[in-house]
Amino acid sequence: DTVDKAIKVIYDSLYFPTHIILTGRPESNREITEEWLEENDVRMWLEDRLIMKPDKDKRPSQFFKEEYYLKHIKPNYNTIF
Repeated sequence: DTVDKAIKVIYDSLYFPTHIILTGRPESNREITEEWLEENDVRMWLEDRLIMKPDKDKRPSQFFKEEYYLKHIKPNYNTIF
């Protein structure tokens, strides 16, 4: 994967108490995903969250992301994008 440069500029310029990265990558890839984020200079702060798709969830990523967003993020956070 490559970093979407426009999203990275926006992400870096925003200061919020919490950044949430919601990915369709399976939880078993957490370590390599965290390494990828670090190698691509995507800052993760103490309050930030990396949400990954459970290994047992075999649905296409967009379905997991939509469901998770609607159930857990939208009702609890003021989201920008």
